[in-house]
Amino acid sequence: MKTSRIIAAATLIATASGVHAGTPELNPVIAPAPAESNGWDFLVSMYSPMMGVDGTVGVGPLTGPIDIPFSDILSNLDAGFFSNFEARGNRWSVNGDIIWLKMSSSVAPTQRSYLGVKQEQFMTTLTTGYELYEDERTIFDIFGGAALTSLELELNETTFAVRRGVLNRSASGSKTWIDPILGLRVRHHLSDRWTLFALGAYGGFGVGSEEYWQLVGGVNFRLTEHASIALAYRGIGVDYNDSGFIYNTKTYGPNLGLVFNF
Repeated sequence: MKTSRIIAAATLIATASGVHAGTPELNPVIAPAPAESNGWDFLVSMYSPMMGVDGTVGVGPLTGPIDIPFSDILSNLDAGFFSNFEARGNRWSVNGDIIWLKMSSSVAPTQRSYLGVKQEQFMTTLTTGYELYEDERTIFDIFGGAALTSLELELNETTFAVRRGVLNRSASGSKTWIDPILGLRVRHHLSDRWTLFALGAYGGFGVGSEEYWQLVGGVNFRLTEHASIALAYRGIGVDYNDSGFIYNTKTYGPNLGLVFNF
């Protein structure tokens, strides 16, 4: 009797051990999924300020064309600076750029007149964007914000008259205005090193200028983990007219720059 109880107990223990070893636990511990990163990525770029200007400018009684093609920018650009930054995180982004150009040019509107134009132009934009779409290669954003333009113009006109001889007139002035803008931005990664990017913005709406637009398209090549080189073509159009101060121009040209991310 005693021996039978011992054998039964041993059998029960062996059976329980076999079941425990051959089957999973009823309530296994599941490791929690890694938390989504709440960090922000930052990007700073420096571009060559090589941009031409074409259009019409005016101060008071003097109005005339301005024509500084990109091919002549080295002889017309007195000084310049161009930088861009971006902060991105949690589908939101903050972007801004600063462009400062100091240029001088001269044109002959007629066979008997000469117009010299000096301009110092400061343009900056600040926008907030939201990521509408993202996959492994493409990011598509919508954004809105403001573009500030501060401009100083100096015009000097010389006219050669048959009876009155040489006539000289000059005028100068400055204006600062802010335009609301809306736009779209896209990035597409071709590979681990190559990225295409484009941007389009439109604004003004009569708030500051009658019309403001900006178009950018380019390519980025990653040099290291934190540095890239970028080549882009940028065009900026402004149509501003206030109390005789006229600035209806297109600023355009290719930009070569270094991009740093951290």
